[in-house]
Amino acid sequence: MMKRWCARSVVLFASVLVTACAAEKAPAETAVRAGERPVDATVAEASSINLNTATQRELESLRGIGPATAKRIIRNRPYASTAELSRAEVAGPIIELISSRVTVGAARGQASPR
Repeated sequence: MMKRWCARSVVLFASVLVTACAAEKAPAETAVRAGERPVDATVAEASSINLNTATQRELESLRGIGPATAKRIIRNRPYASTAELSRAEVAGPIIELISSRVTVGAARGQASPR
């Protein structure tokens, strides 16, 4: 009798936990595959991120870019192309992954090249 009660309690607890966790997920997080971290919805909606002017938080919103990499990207500015991210020790596959989401514009305080 005790085993049956414990088993039912565990099943009930698990179903409540799964339901609660599913209800907390934002729509942007539901499409995230295993191993990927969710991005902030407001930052994700931006069409592109300028590598020369982006904040650390904006850079971290890019898939594959964590706090340490974002700081290295900021420290090695300015960039003339996305390929120059290798100066900041960003791996080639990550550069390819984010290249469609980033641009390289004039750095703050610099005029755009003509």
